[in-house]
Amino acid sequence: TTTVATAPVDGGGFLVDHDGNARYAYGEMEDGREVTYRRDGEKWKLVHEVPRSGAVYKPLGFAADNKHVYVSKGDEGKPEALMLVNPETNDEQQLSSDGIVDPSDYLWSSDEKTLLAVRYDEGIPYWDFVAPEHPEAKVYAGVVKAFPGKAVLFGGITDDASRFAFRVYSDTDPGEVYLFDIAGSKATYMLSSRDWIKPAEMSKMKPVEVTTRDGKKIYGYLTIPVSSDGRDLPLIINPHGGPHGVRDDWGFNPEVQLLANRGYAVLQMNYRGSGGYGNAFISAGYRNWGTSMQDDLTDSVKSLISQGIVDKNRICIYGASYGGYAALMSVVREPDLYKCTVGYVGVYSLPMM
Repeated sequence: TTTVATAPVDGGGFLVDHDGNARYAYGEMEDGREVTYRRDGEKWKLVHEVPRSGAVYKPLGFAADNKHVYVSKGDEGKPEALMLVNPETNDEQQLSSDGIVDPSDYLWSSDEKTLLAVRYDEGIPYWDFVAPEHPEAKVYAGVVKAFPGKAVLFGGITDDASRFAFRVYSDTDPGEVYLFDIAGSKATYMLSSRDWIKPAEMSKMKPVEVTTRDGKKIYGYLTIPVSSDGRDLPLIINPHGGPHGVRDDWGFNPEVQLLANRGYAVLQMNYRGSGGYGNAFISAGYRNWGTSMQDDLTDSVKSLISQGIVDKNRICIYGASYGGYAALMSVVREPDLYKCTVGYVGVYSLPMM
C-alpha cells in the first residue's frame, strides 16, 4: 500500500479523476463542520465549509473531459441539485433538481465517465435522464418505459458493457430481477422476491402531502385496504425509526400489507427530522423529538379525519425504535386521539442510551 495523498479532513473520502489522481477530499471535522477541499497541484484548497447539517457541496465524479466535475449541491439546507462544475472558473450548470427531495441514486455509464440519470423518491420513484442522447441512457430509459407503474433499480453492468441487471418493484409487488442483453435488446427474467405474493390482492400505497399547523409541508404514504371504499376506516399510523436521516418510501412493505389485509388503513409520514428532503428539514427535528415531530404526526392524522378517510374513533399508533418512542409520546400528548399505542424495540430514554 502506497500513500498518494493526505487531506486535512477528519473523516470522509476522496474523489479521484479518470487518471487516478486524488482531486477532491470531503467529509466532516470532529467539531461537526462539513468541508470540501480541492487539490491544486500538491496543495489542498478549501472550497466549502459549513456547520453541521448546513449547505451541501459533495463532488460525485468527473465528466468525460476529466475537467468538469459532477457535484451534489444543496444551498442553505435545501434539497440537493445535480450540478456540473468547472473547477478552474467555478462556473456551474444545473443538470437536475426535483425541488422537494434529494437525489436518492445515480446511474453512470459503463466507463464511469458520464452521469446518465438521477433518481428521486418524491412520491413514486422516478429517473431524470440528464444525458438522454448517450447510447446507454437510451437503453436504460427504454427499460424504465417498459415497466409503467413500477420502480426500476439498476444493479450493475458487465465490464464489456454487454449486459446489466435490474430490478423492478411496486407498492404491491416485492419485485423481480432481470438480466438485459444490450446487443439483443432483450430482458431475461431471473428470479422473484417472495413469489408467493399475489400483487392483485395487495393494497396500494398512495403518496400524501400534509400542511402542518406551522405551515410546513410534509410528505408520506397512505395505504388503503384493497377491499374497502376508502371511507371511515380504522387507521394505524406507523412512524419510522431513526429518526434523523431515515425516511419511509414507496414500495412493497410486508408489515403494512399485513395490517391493510386485516382492514386497517396505514399512514407513514416523513415528519420533520426525516431524511431525503434537504438538511434544513433534518435539522428542523433536532431537539424536537417530543414536540413538533409529534405535532407532525397529529396533524397528519387529523388531516385524514377531516377528509372522511379515517374514523376518528378507531385510530392507533405503532412504531419501532424511534417510532416506538413516537408512538408512546403521541398518546402522552394526544390521549384522546388514539385508542391504543404499541411501541416495539423503542428508544424511550435518552439518558439510558
